Amino acid sequence: MAKYDVVVVGGGIAGSALGAALAPAGISVLVLERQIEYRDKVRGEYMQPWGVAELLRLGFEKTLLGAGGGYTPSMVSYDEDVDPAAAEAAAVPLSALVEGVRGGLAVGHPQASQALNSLARERGADVRRGVGDVEVVPGATPVVRYELDGALHEVTCRLVVGADGRQSTVRRSLGINLEQATSKVTLGGMLVKTDDWRADQSVIGTEGDRFYLASPRPDGYVRLYLTCEPGPLTSGADRGSRMLEAFRLSSMPDSDALADAEQAGPCAYYVGTDAWTDRPVIEGAVLR
Repeated sequence: MAKYDVVVVGGGIAGSALGAALAPAGISVLVLERQIEYRDKVRGEYMQPWGVAELLRLGFEKTLLGAGGGYTPSMVSYDEDVDPAAAEAAAVPLSALVEGVRGGLAVGHPQASQALNSLARERGADVRRGVGDVEVVPGATPVVRYELDGALHEVTCRLVVGADGRQSTVRRSLGINLEQATSKVTLGGMLVKTDDWRADQSVIGTEGDRFYLASPRPDGYVRLYLTCEPGPLTSGADRGSRMLEAFRLSSMPDSDALADAEQAGPCAYYVGTDAWTDRPVIEGAVLR
């Protein structure tokens, strides 16, 4: 039976970053990831300056910029009751919030996951992709069983880290309850491409019953986010075109550049339910 210091279940941004951070310190790490190819699941793709400070400390900047990431040195907050010129005059200089940080960082979730997963491997972590069912047995010497290529594998370790999302297999294996606060709104996102949008500024705003965000990335890509109540806007095969039309706003100048953009990724909405656990640690295992 193979032995590791740490087994990380989940090789997305968090799990792969952890593997890439631990391996150079001489810690033996196994990273298990279900996906063979990372898919765009409309995840959050913007990191605030204080998060960027951590990635700089960990030495991940080159990796994420190489994955198509880019800095946004300022952010404008629009509102239907605020003159757009006044909103732009009050833009937050993100590059001035944390010393040594150039601003917020926008990067594609699947691209960042792939880049960090590859970095973890390069730095010495044992990375397995295409993993099936995972079972965790906690304790002083935790046991992890997982399926890969039709075979069952079993390893021991000092610590298991569950970095496999809200519906965590590790959490369920450990019997840790998930608390939830139901939301009345849905959160939607979509990647678009346009050559007419400001490349150095993120925006956030409200208009009517909608809350919106837009985070630009290099090469004309922009991640749009929209929060609203469930209804015709959020469902159906043409919800992507309807999200674009929802960005034809009076509160934000030049919004037509977003409304007329080309859809460059899936459009998906999720119930805005908040979820957490009051007990993220058990002997031999922790949820990230």
